[in-house]
Amino acid sequence: MNRLLYLTFAVLFLIATAAAGDQSVSSGAPASPDPARHMHMPALGPVGGDWWKNSDIAQQISLSDAQKQQLQQIFSDHKSNLVNLRGNFEAEEGKLRNLVNQDPPQDEQVLAQVDQVTAARGKLDREFAAITLAFRKVLSGDQWKLLQNITMQRFLAFRHGRHGDKSGNSLANGSTSEPK
Repeated sequence: MNRLLYLTFAVLFLIATAAAGDQSVSSGAPASPDPARHMHMPALGPVGGDWWKNSDIAQQISLSDAQKQQLQQIFSDHKSNLVNLRGNFEAEEGKLRNLVNQDPPQDEQVLAQVDQVTAARGKLDREFAAITLAFRKVLSGDQWKLLQNITMQRFLAFRHGRHGDKSGNSLANGSTSEPK
C-alpha cells in the first residue's frame, strides 16, 4: 500500500511539475525541450496536465462537475507557487552544475550547494504534497483508489515501454501488480 501511495504521489508530482513547467520560469532560463518536463508525456497520456478535465479519467472515477471545479481551483491556487518553487529548484541545480564543472571543483562549495538543492527540492515536494492532500480531500475513498490504479497502470506501461497502452485491463479487477 505504501508503494502504491508513493507511486501515486510521484505521478501526481510529475503532472504538477509538467503543468508548472508550462509557465515561464522567473530565472529567465529558456524552457527545456525535454518532453518529460511538459504536459505531453506520452506514457501518462491523459493523466498528464489537468487530468480531472479528461473525460475518460473523470468518467472512470465518476468525477462530478463540482469535484472538477474544486480540483481546478486547488490547482489554480497552488500554480504560481509551484512555478516559483520549481524555478528556485532549477536555479539551485544550475548553480550546482556550474560548481561541479569548475576545474578543479571545490568540494566544500559543491557539498554546500547540494544542501541548497536539497532544501529547494524539499520545498517543492512539500507543495506537491499539499496539492495531493487537497485533491485527496475532494475525492471519495473509492475515487482515490481508482485514480491510484489508473496512475499505477500508466506508470507501469511507461516503465515497460508501452507508451500507448491505455487499455487498463487490470483496472477492471483492481489489480496493481506489475504485468509480466
